Amino acid sequence: MVMEERWEVVGDTYCNANLLRVTEPDGSDQLSFTKFLMHIKAIIRRFEAQLPNATMDIDVDMLLTEKNWNVEEKEASIEFEYDEEYDDVAAMKSISDALSGLQVPVQTHSSLIDRILFQASNASRNCEHDHHKVLHMAVEVDLYVAEKKYLDQNLEFPLVVQLLGN
Repeated sequence: MVMEERWEVVGDTYCNANLLRVTEPDGSDQLSFTKFLMHIKAIIRRFEAQLPNATMDIDVDMLLTEKNWNVEEKEASIEFEYDEEYDDVAAMKSISDALSGLQVPVQTHSSLIDRILFQASNASRNCEHDHHKVLHMAVEVDLYVAEKKYLDQNLEFPLVVQLLGN
């Protein structure tokens, strides 16, 4: 049974992955593929409005105030071996599990994984080596989410729908 998420992503999702450094494998370890050590930071901005009663006028400034947004920053570190020439389900699962642990909505995982692995592949290709190395990367994800009830088209406050999109 799949549980429906109550949060929906609104607006654009930012994702960037940067190569921090390249190191040799520890000791006599011979890697089959390039190994990635990734530190992922997720910034999730949750719309949790204190909506006024129906008789009050609502304006955009009221909805954009900081008190209506709860900002959470979470971090995780993962490691995996990856080679872009193979459809590496293990690497994808490792990244998806980390994103889930950081409470990044599942609906964004596929596109985020694609972006992260694209950057990882570029980093791997740009490192000149005659054997596989360990690549240390930093990943940052920043997104806005709102409870689905605020996105309901029948909502008493349609300005919220216009402001948040969808």
